[in-house]
Amino acid sequence: VLKEWLIFVLVAGADATIVFFTLFSVVPSAYEAALFAIPAIGVQILFPHLTGRAIAAYRSNKEKNRKDFFIAIAIGFAWLAYAWAMTVLRITLLAKEYKRFDEFHRAMPTLLWWAVLVFSFLILVGLGTWVLIRSINSNPHKGRYSRLLFVYFNKVRALRLAEESQAKSEADLEAELKVLAEVGTQWDLRANGYDQVAESSKSVYRRALVNQIGTPEFTTQYLPEDKFKILKIRKPKNEG
Repeated sequence: VLKEWLIFVLVAGADATIVFFTLFSVVPSAYEAALFAIPAIGVQILFPHLTGRAIAAYRSNKEKNRKDFFIAIAIGFAWLAYAWAMTVLRITLLAKEYKRFDEFHRAMPTLLWWAVLVFSFLILVGLGTWVLIRSINSNPHKGRYSRLLFVYFNKVRALRLAEESQAKSEADLEAELKVLAEVGTQWDLRANGYDQVAESSKSVYRRALVNQIGTPEFTTQYLPEDKFKILKIRKPKNEG
């Protein structure tokens, strides 16, 4: 995609140099020369590009795009006429400069005049032909496919980053679940011992209370005789 645009930039740069200095010899200021050069450069790039696109459309489907062939011919002739006009303007200016700087103010020799004319014309035609051929051979689906690949690889990269983040989050979650399981096991062990601890605490409390009071009456009231009888009855059975 960038290569296609790079071609336009290179051709525009070369045309800008030629057109600007040609017009700068005619108009009085560089500002006006630049104003004239900008649309001239656009024509030099746009016309060959449109001609090539029209030819490519006609080649893809001659029956359906028959009118594109005539569009290509019309635009192509307009572009050649533009290139010829710029060439005539440039050769006229060069001939004038040659006569002014010649020692005897002689006109430019005929052979040299034709050589400069052909050279100037072929420069403009050659640059435009480069754009035209690239436009004919360019596949519009290729650019769309390249942009689609660019979007696709960005999405794949984002997906890969998301998967890495998900894997890290899952690892952190698994570690936290292990810690939670260990804490839950500890609390279960503590909960299973609560009843035993409660009974032991009650027994210690009773023993301390009975020892502190130290009288048979309190002990008999706190631990009734019926309880002692039950213990005496169960004790022989257990011993037996």
